[in-house]
Amino acid sequence: MITIFLFREGFGFFGQNLANLRLYRQAGLEYVDIIRTEAEKQTALSRQLGDIRLQQMRAGADQAALEKFDEFANKFSDTGEQLNGLLSDATDQAQALRETMLQLGSHAGASVIETESQDEASAAAATPAGNEAEQMATLRSATDKFAQIADSMKAQINELLAAPPALTSAKERKAFAKWKAEVEAYLKQLPAVVEKLRAWDPNKPVPAYRAITSFLFGTQWITASFWQDWVRHHSVVCGFADGLGRRAANCCSSRRLWSDLRKRGCLTD
Repeated sequence: MITIFLFREGFGFFGQNLANLRLYRQAGLEYVDIIRTEAEKQTALSRQLGDIRLQQMRAGADQAALEKFDEFANKFSDTGEQLNGLLSDATDQAQALRETMLQLGSHAGASVIETESQDEASAAAATPAGNEAEQMATLRSATDKFAQIADSMKAQINELLAAPPALTSAKERKAFAKWKAEVEAYLKQLPAVVEKLRAWDPNKPVPAYRAITSFLFGTQWITASFWQDWVRHHSVVCGFADGLGRRAANCCSSRRLWSDLRKRGCLTD
């Protein structure tokens, strides 16, 4: 009985999920996430320096050596400021374009997606940001900005790598060498990211099967409210048991589906 119930409710969910995936692409959220990935990589590399610094402190490095390392780490962290600023601007632009598409009903699945609140819709309507084509052009201008930022980052980081901080033990030197190799690999792939941004096509079709495969095997799930709330790492699959309503249920991985349903009281052992 439960299987039949889940199948009936899930059928509507997959249709909604497909609409969300198409909106994710058409509104430029997918485009922005290309930039987001690179910003997150730079942040992760910066955090690795914190781990190396901790190792150095535990190895008994003196205060002067730690201060030199901190100076290096702070300068590396600062190289990501422009990229994070670009990401912030692009996120706002994609959000605005998404709202425009939902309000105008121009998105292929807009008729089945409920806008998150009447207040948000009213606010967006009160501050128009141009038509869809203009908004998309503004968003995609981030490609040239990203290319310029990438060149600037490369120059700044290479200058830093040319004068690395002194490390007190072989263990820290090995960790730093590994970090340096990852940084060089990061810089090397940035031109390919620029080309990926240039080649990105908001009108590229999203096949229907993606609604199922992205749910079952994907590592990132997109919902109608995903970007409105910025990040929802995992979701309300119990919306199945609530009938889903008109709102897209957030997705969690298939491995966590049953445990989530049980925790929410939707299933019993």
